[in-house]
Amino acid sequence: MGLRVEFFTDNAPRGQKKEPPSVQIFPSVKVISNIQLDLGDDDVAPVRDGRKKLRIEVRIPYHAEDGRRFEYTAEVSFAHGTFQIDKSETHTV
Repeated sequence: MGLRVEFFTDNAPRGQKKEPPSVQIFPSVKVISNIQLDLGDDDVAPVRDGRKKLRIEVRIPYHAEDGRRFEYTAEVSFAHGTFQIDKSETHTV
């Protein structure tokens, strides 16, 4: 499995996006992936004005040339018009 992104508003699941594991990344290259979430009408205004918190969980598995496997995880939130990384870690798998 490749990139996986899960979306939550106030801890309620709102969607999940997955990408296939077919990307080769070099350390000196910046990679951008656009993931779109269409929030329902009940979430758009409350997220925009800060009454609800949008949380995004990201998981990116990868492996080194020597065969070691890793997974990068990040938790990102959007509140009051600003994205922030709340947690970011890399684990061996």
